[in-house]
Amino acid sequence: MPGSDHGFRRWVVTNQGVGALLTVILGAFLIHLLLTEWVHRDLRDGFKLGFFPVIGVIVMMLCTIALMFDSRRRQITDDLRDIEWKSWLYCFAALIGWYFYFELSQLIGFLLVTPVFLFPLMYVLGVRPWTTAAASGAIVTVIVYGLFRMLGIAMTQGILPF
Repeated sequence: MPGSDHGFRRWVVTNQGVGALLTVILGAFLIHLLLTEWVHRDLRDGFKLGFFPVIGVIVMMLCTIALMFDSRRRQITDDLRDIEWKSWLYCFAALIGWYFYFELSQLIGFLLVTPVFLFPLMYVLGVRPWTTAAASGAIVTVIVYGLFRMLGIAMTQGILPF
């Protein structure tokens, strides 16, 4: 946030501010996970289905808490010093896009939805020309689908019969 050297706007870009915000977000995500039915489902090996996701979120929270209390907690990285609101909008747009991707892949199916989302993502990340980005999205989708099938992991079929 250019030109801001005081108050909340300055604190939020320090390691301590980033750590605090990430801790709150991860805490909300942890609560969401713990309130979700599938997390508590028993597996045949005695583990719960959500064991590793929950452990992963807890470990991430420990790291973000460490950011709040370490010796560099008041430092501001160069990338965050000059961050603009437009960058935040891009992040929120990406999160909303991924939400729609998840919902549509459940409804329509992984094989049909994933290339549609991978194409613009690859294009934004620099894969040119657009035909190469589109082909790459389709090829990556088929490869990932095939690998998961070989491992015995079911992908969302949606409207497709396989």
